[in-house]
Amino acid sequence: MKMTSDERKEMEKLRMIGFTERTIARLYRMRQTYGQDKMDQIALDQRHLEFARWLVQTGRLSEQII
Repeated sequence: MKMTSDERKEMEKLRMIGFTERTIARLYRMRQTYGQDKMDQIALDQRHLEFARWLVQTGRLSEQII
């Protein structure tokens, strides 16, 4: 696990208040996974918006209801 200095400080705080090493490791992995999933969703949303913009720009999609 490669951690930043801020993450190491956060982990030390967790140790000081009584979290076990195992629990800290699980929390760290969950944080990494959640963060990555969130970034993947943002990238997917961005591609959807770009596609919608392209549809409008090329006249394939408009605000008119047919």
